[in-house]
Amino acid sequence: YTSPMLALVLAATLQVTDVPPNLTDSETQVRLVFLDDRLRAGATAAKVWYWSWTALYTAGTLVQLALFVTAPDLRAQANWGVGGATTLLGLLLMVIPEFPAEFASRELDRMPADTPELRARKLRRAQELLESSAEAEAMGTAWFIHLGGAAVSIAGGLILWLGFGYLVDGIINAVSGFVITEAQIWTQPTRATRDWEEYRARYLPAAPANKVSVRVLPAPGGFALAGTF
Repeated sequence: YTSPMLALVLAATLQVTDVPPNLTDSETQVRLVFLDDRLRAGATAAKVWYWSWTALYTAGTLVQLALFVTAPDLRAQANWGVGGATTLLGLLLMVIPEFPAEFASRELDRMPADTPELRARKLRRAQELLESSAEAEAMGTAWFIHLGGAAVSIAGGLILWLGFGYLVDGIINAVSGFVITEAQIWTQPTRATRDWEEYRARYLPAAPANKVSVRVLPAPGGFALAGTF
């Protein structure tokens, strides 16, 4: 069962901006040049960020797992176990959600554009790729991402303190986890968000303003208000 509010949120999230109809082939080519240039320009930074953090989280998880297995005492085992769990979570959050800016330019390069029909199809996909890249970048730096990173870091510290009695270790774990998470967020590229806004301003017509109207209608036992938004 999906509540109406959740359905509304999902619909808004999954909505994709469509390419305006009846574009000429020359207009299509102009937009394709813009999109291809911008996706290509942002690809290097996106690749470096994505694969650097993926590699760091992978190495951190494997090293701490090895240290957990070979730990000489409970204190070391608790520290490496909690640390390994948090880096594993960070790794999963890197690789499971797509980061389109990392692969968008390569995907676009593989699409043919020899005919007007193929160019129109490529334009639709290029626009989708830039929009999804912008959405992923905006999501990755949103306030709730900062909050979620802080919550995970604090949870790890609390486990070491309340679960094992290691207060100092818990503080160190929480602070270091928070610093690492913030570094990941603040180093994430955001170029696609700016490029998408520029593309919308240049090439996409503004959505018509919503009209609000309220009417008074007869109803059993009195009156009712009906509105359109």
